[in-house]
Amino acid sequence: MRKYIKLSAYLNQNLGDDLMVEILLKRYPDIIFFYDEPHHPCGGSTFTQYPNFFNIEKLYMKWQRKWGAINHFFNMITLSYKRDLLYKLFLRCLRKQYIASVYIGGSLFQQHVNAPEHDFEKLRYRPLFIIGANFGPYTDEEFYQSYCAFFRECKSVCFRDQKSYSLFSELNNVRWAPDVVFNLPVASQKRHGKRIIISLINPDNRSYMEGCALSYENFLGNFCTVASNKGYTPVLTSFCCNEGDEAEIVRIWERLSPAVQSRTERFAYHTPDNLDALFSGACFVLATRFHAMILALLYELPFFSIAYNEKCTNVLNDLHIKSWCSLDMLSSLDAETVLEMDRRVIDINSCIASAPKQFEDLDRFLNRQKS
Repeated sequence: MRKYIKLSAYLNQNLGDDLMVEILLKRYPDIIFFYDEPHHPCGGSTFTQYPNFFNIEKLYMKWQRKWGAINHFFNMITLSYKRDLLYKLFLRCLRKQYIASVYIGGSLFQQHVNAPEHDFEKLRYRPLFIIGANFGPYTDEEFYQSYCAFFRECKSVCFRDQKSYSLFSELNNVRWAPDVVFNLPVASQKRHGKRIIISLINPDNRSYMEGCALSYENFLGNFCTVASNKGYTPVLTSFCCNEGDEAEIVRIWERLSPAVQSRTERFAYHTPDNLDALFSGACFVLATRFHAMILALLYELPFFSIAYNEKCTNVLNDLHIKSWCSLDMLSSLDAETVLEMDRRVIDINSCIASAPKQFEDLDRFLNRQKS
């Protein structure tokens, strides 16, 4: 009998989160994962090719085709038109079959100003496994204490950096392991290309980039010009269109001279299939996005990180990597200096060996289900 697990994740066609979910689906091909978030704008369209991924929204459409007439009749006789009582009953029965819940992703527990906090009740399908997250940034003690209480109820919480782990290390069910994406199988690459991947983010609606947006965009534009003049091919790279990365590419592009534009490429992520083509021809990565630096490490590429958030600096510190700067340092950073930095590849064999520990508790739980 197949097992069913409720899946919670940030499915917004964001590269890092998509890779995490893809790794999860491939690791457990015999488990059915239900993405149980109705009315989500993307709803996991990236994963339709996986037979063990089900989207509640698409399940509803399929159910409507088969049982819609009966459901409509039942709505009419119960005076509950458009409330889909039969479908809700079906969902209730389906959800009773969940053996566990998995919440997988990176920045799952950040405190945002004027933003609603988590609806803990939506996540409380026990036992709950949290995989791959970092905690923070946060500013209020109340925010921290609410998650202390919540994590205590979870079956397992595995963070991806030591600082997040240290905040909750007194809880016996909390661990840490390297980022989930270190589980991604990548063939060893020969760095023979002249392309420089420039992973960027859109400063709009990011409070932590207030006052830094202009210097950030000036630096990226100048970096493209300097790299192009040295014979490299800059590749302005979007990892999440829905968060405005492609709009930011346009803004940087418009800063470039026609000559530099002619030597600059643009890349927009939509599915993981073309990552190899992007990274295999590269020789360097300028990484703003968190997973741009993780992929640079996996593809054995030297990189420089623009650390826009402590989630980046925490992992950089864990790995003892010095090739990074914060946003407030960009105005005094010279693009040529970045290009001429030491380009030795960092050994991450220990990270790759330890990354499967993100799934250790879920493995143990599922193995017990089989026995």
